[in-house]
Amino acid sequence: MQEKDNFKDYISEVPNFLSIFQCSFFTFSLSSILLDVSKFMNINVGTLNLVFTFNIIGNFIGNITSPVLNKKIKRINLIIFFYVLLIAVTIGLFLCNSLNLLCVFYFFAGYIVGTIWVQANGYMQESSATNKEKLTTIGYIFFPVGALMGPLVAVNIVKNDINWKYLYIIILFFVVLTLVLYIFITRKKEYTAYSGKNENIRFKDIFENKSKNIAFILLIILMLFFGATEVSVSTWSPTFLRVTRSFLITKAGWAISTYWLAVGAGRLIISTISGKLKTDYLLLVLSLVSFIGIVLFVLVPSSIVIFIAIALTGIGLSGIQPLATTKGSSILNKGIGFAISMLSATAALGGSIGPYIIKYISVKSMILSMSIAIIFSLAIIIILFINIVINKNNNLT
Repeated sequence: MQEKDNFKDYISEVPNFLSIFQCSFFTFSLSSILLDVSKFMNINVGTLNLVFTFNIIGNFIGNITSPVLNKKIKRINLIIFFYVLLIAVTIGLFLCNSLNLLCVFYFFAGYIVGTIWVQANGYMQESSATNKEKLTTIGYIFFPVGALMGPLVAVNIVKNDINWKYLYIIILFFVVLTLVLYIFITRKKEYTAYSGKNENIRFKDIFENKSKNIAFILLIILMLFFGATEVSVSTWSPTFLRVTRSFLITKAGWAISTYWLAVGAGRLIISTISGKLKTDYLLLVLSLVSFIGIVLFVLVPSSIVIFIAIALTGIGLSGIQPLATTKGSSILNKGIGFAISMLSATAALGGSIGPYIIKYISVKSMILSMSIAIIFSLAIIIILFINIVINKNNNLT
């Protein structure tokens, strides 16, 4: 019988939960005011959308290099150092006035939060809590909370005729708060695995089982299309709705807020049923729900259908990353840090593809630019079907 987790195991993870929150709050706060910022800076909104590509490329590099840094620096010292850097970058964003500088600062912000993301996930996988799927899913609930709050804060700043740059002052508050909690909580906590430095495991030892290797590679491909789908929906939807469906900024903000509320609700539900259902089948059901939601969102102009569709999309996408991260960590149990890094990096890489494609397609057709999310989500379903068949044949389900 599985030992019941102590409530303190979850409370002590609050700094890591806030790191998950910080990643989304920082990234998505700009998405709902892209049109307003583009007018302020006198540039095309599709071009401005490239800041997300730079941010996610930085995130990808941070995900990849994070475990390497662990070989020389203790996890807690690494997190504190990068939060101090994030303070400097946030101040730089507040002061910059050009698109080039905005892209550069968002690249470095992406690198920093990408590094912190892997470290925070590593701490959660090393926690003394026995139900890692539940802990990880609860932690990932903070991602939609940040993604929900960010756009709402940004919209209210613009609506009240306040300079949009003051968004970064609010971001700075959360960065400093999280840094303080790491210093006073996490530095005093003992972790069960390797919170000091990464294990010196040979690469071939991580991939010693052929069947598990195939299962992990499929998860990597899955996360590539998941990242592309999620970022396409979460960053482009407000602009898509304002241009093609004539949504006002407030209504578009409520639509994307509905999406993130659905993501949070979905993760809350999944945290209560994790461990009771097979992960592969749960992932497949979620992917089917998200596919139906995206199709309705893109093709049906009715406002009511749009809100229902984006809620379905949020619920469907909600559990894919936390479940895939936990599953990947369990598959490569000799290389947890490597597994988290690769899965996170691939999702970031996929996320950078979406805005890049949208930039070019949106010039010809806004409907078509949003339709790429349908293709990405369909790819997720196909990969999961293949994954279930292979895992069943190799007794890995």
